[in-house]
Amino acid sequence: MIDAFRKEVKEELINHILPYWEKLIDEEYGGFYGYVDCKHNLDKKAFKGGILNSRILWSFSNSYLFLKDESYLKYAKHAYNCLKDKFYDKEKGGIFWAIDHKGKPFDDTKYSYNFAFAIYALASYYDASKDETSLSLAFELFNILETIYKDDLGYKEALSVDYQKIDNEQLSENGVIASKTMNTTLHIFEAYSELYRVSGSLKVKEAMIKILNIVKTKIYNPSKHRLEVFFDDDFTPLIDLHSYGHDIEAAWLIERGVILLGDLDIIKEFEPIFADLENEILKVAFDGTSIAAECENGKVLNTRIWWVQCEAMIGFYNAYIKNPDRKEYLEAVLNIWKYTKKYFIDSSLDGEWFNERFYDENHSINMEKPMVSEWKCPYHNTRFCLEMLKRIPSDFIKEPVNQNSTSKAKKLLEYLVSISGNKLVTGQHTQTNLLEEREYIKKVTGKYPKLLEFEMLSYSSNINYEDSSVECLKEVKENKGTLDTALKLAQKDDIIPMICFHFFSPLYGKDKSFYSKNTPFDPKNVLKEKSPERDAFYYDLDIVASELKKFKDADIPVLFRPFHEMEGTWFWWGRKGGSIGKELYKLMFDYFVNVKNLNNILWVYSTPTKEAYPGDEYVDIIGWDIYLPNKMKTDYLFAYQKLRENTTYSKVAALTEVGYNPSITMLEKSHTPWAFYMTWSKEFAMDGIYNTEEELKEMYDSNYTIKL
Repeated sequence: MIDAFRKEVKEELINHILPYWEKLIDEEYGGFYGYVDCKHNLDKKAFKGGILNSRILWSFSNSYLFLKDESYLKYAKHAYNCLKDKFYDKEKGGIFWAIDHKGKPFDDTKYSYNFAFAIYALASYYDASKDETSLSLAFELFNILETIYKDDLGYKEALSVDYQKIDNEQLSENGVIASKTMNTTLHIFEAYSELYRVSGSLKVKEAMIKILNIVKTKIYNPSKHRLEVFFDDDFTPLIDLHSYGHDIEAAWLIERGVILLGDLDIIKEFEPIFADLENEILKVAFDGTSIAAECENGKVLNTRIWWVQCEAMIGFYNAYIKNPDRKEYLEAVLNIWKYTKKYFIDSSLDGEWFNERFYDENHSINMEKPMVSEWKCPYHNTRFCLEMLKRIPSDFIKEPVNQNSTSKAKKLLEYLVSISGNKLVTGQHTQTNLLEEREYIKKVTGKYPKLLEFEMLSYSSNINYEDSSVECLKEVKENKGTLDTALKLAQKDDIIPMICFHFFSPLYGKDKSFYSKNTPFDPKNVLKEKSPERDAFYYDLDIVASELKKFKDADIPVLFRPFHEMEGTWFWWGRKGGSIGKELYKLMFDYFVNVKNLNNILWVYSTPTKEAYPGDEYVDIIGWDIYLPNKMKTDYLFAYQKLRENTTYSKVAALTEVGYNPSITMLEKSHTPWAFYMTWSKEFAMDGIYNTEEELKEMYDSNYTIKL
């Protein structure tokens, strides 16, 4: 059932929605045509709205990012050129509300809402195109919002072309003129979330946190289980209005931004708010088939609007992922989709969705509402399709990135893909030949972990024995020969061997020189041909390759996890940022695959940042080394979602290092598709505090886990 739904959604996006908007490209004057009525009559001379153009830019950029179809990038670039060349005010900065069909300013009012969607689209386009000018323009608009529009309580809504305050006509409805709105606040946060995702900017992060405070203290009304909509300058609500579509949209959209921030305290703070909004909309707005528009002064407007259904399906499915026992959320999604197919999707060849339906016996089309306008855009239904495709697990890539991979390596990756979301491989790190963590687990549970990770720090060539701490020398001594142990165990006990490398810097350094603080080694110099750093780097790669070849000769596949945790600067390979670190990873990959022919390796990438991701062509398994500041019961769903956002949706995922093990009782319900988890060594595995004996027994007794 859910697989069929996913298939239908993908076909709708590829075969109907996107082709419809492709046909609206204006090759003569730039951008896309601005108006099509409900009878599909195109007005080529209609003005073009800034919201429309930005949402088209966002839609094609994100469709390209997910579907990898180069043609979508062409349409995105067309919309981008129109934004920067026609909508952008080259004299005073900012974005015009609308231009005429030839590209001249039609309405030069500058709405913060319009700026937000331009930022949102520009950030996505930067991610798709790597065009630095689009990111620069996004930050220019961000700075205008933060310096001109932001006040003590929130953001001004409408300013004139030269930034003087005027009435907020476009973003006010229901008979009021609002000085501040929930809608603008929500979409500024949405835009900043995307800008933060692609840039990691701390000033954007700080602005997001401040907006969250506005949402919690000014907009969210806990007594009425809703977000207030229109406000005066002091953020006092102007009207008794419950906007059903905005509330369910906010529930998942703000949550996305909170997850991207990665602050567990903020996640915990807002979880009850999201749950409250989700539950309330399901209770008061859903009639079993679809979602009503809004409720003003206790009177429900039963009109059905296309974008409300889109946001409800995303929001309810997101709620279902978090609460898999609440099947009513999933049922709501499928029923709204059934209603949407019957009443909103245009059955003609044109393919776009109708704008609005009356809630009468025939669910009549509101013929006054256009198919395309400054507000009727591909953003909501395109985003609905993309979010469903991302959130509903599909078959991850089963073929290793090394096209010459051994048969057993192929089978191992295929196995990990097949169990993802259905089972969980137990894993444990050990860095000594004593394998004390493994034996401890056996003693407590009666079983061994299926996956065992081995450390190869002692195989570094440049260990400074003369200037190292007792602790460092002890670790090196205890680590000697661990790969021989790994080979024997893999041959004898059917473990899945994984190898990580705390790589002592190839030159210079003292003590544990895999830490940046203990070595001046500059990873950027490795990228320079004939540099001493590059020569030393490859010298060590030869040593590592010779050890991995032993596994190849024995026909044993290995999960190899080099250059981990590039989100930080604590290791020398990450000290100059992930953009440098990933180049080291790629050098190693190319050398091991194309020169050393290590075809038994599956490549594990364990960094959750966008900047450091080397690309799907270099990675078999994505992962995150995650250490929570405090113990909490979790299936690490928040980490899974952030990891996917920042890397890829096509590769199988794992918890490549944890301090606190995931909750097996939660995973048994949520089926968050981690293929394996791997607990770190020493106290994390054996002190009985990070992971108690009772928790270990529960993990290893579960039918959901795979162990020996």
